[in-house]
Amino acid sequence: MDAVGEHAVSSIACGARHSMVVSSRGLQPGSCRFFSFGSNAGGQLGIGETHAAEGHIRNLPQCVHTLSDVRDMRIVQVVAASCHSLALTQVGEVYSWGDNAWGQIGFPPEGRTDYNSAHASRKPAPAAFGAMSSAFALTAQIKGRKASEIDAPLAFANGVARLWVPTRVVGLSLYKVKALATAVWEWKDGSGWKEFNEADMGMLENMYKTLGAKAKFTE
Repeated sequence: MDAVGEHAVSSIACGARHSMVVSSRGLQPGSCRFFSFGSNAGGQLGIGETHAAEGHIRNLPQCVHTLSDVRDMRIVQVVAASCHSLALTQVGEVYSWGDNAWGQIGFPPEGRTDYNSAHASRKPAPAAFGAMSSAFALTAQIKGRKASEIDAPLAFANGVARLWVPTRVVGLSLYKVKALATAVWEWKDGSGWKEFNEADMGMLENMYKTLGAKAKFTE
């Protein structure tokens, strides 16, 4: 982090192909700065869409602007998996981004419909916004919600393949989330442990039969 002049690290997370670091010192009062680096092939860095032609790898820390320097919004926990990431704010909001083949970022996977939860998640969220550590910031954030964000569950009601930037999981707005967790799934064949990723979905059903494989979860 010396390369970007950040030293006050408050949270870190390491996935299979990427890492994330949160600095407690943002440019706005009560804010933080969020950095990620590594592979962005699934959108797990949260820096926006990248393309194979330019390369998905970012060797130096990249600022995740969606979650950085936002007045009175601090990230208190980050977690990383193979191809997706989650972040938790001090008021219990959850942001997610990256690959969504399994629905792991809190929205239906591509090609699936979930209208019931989409409509339910549009209800007011007093629990999520109830913390009074900064009345100004919370009021401003609520009033400043973009229509596109509030309607995100409806926009994604038919499913979404991946999100390239952090997006608030509006379906959790009725709750003040305390902690996050995710995992990397690995499988074993004759050559040793291998990472399980979305390209291996078809193999999941047959791996015990064809390889006699064993599976384990690792953080």
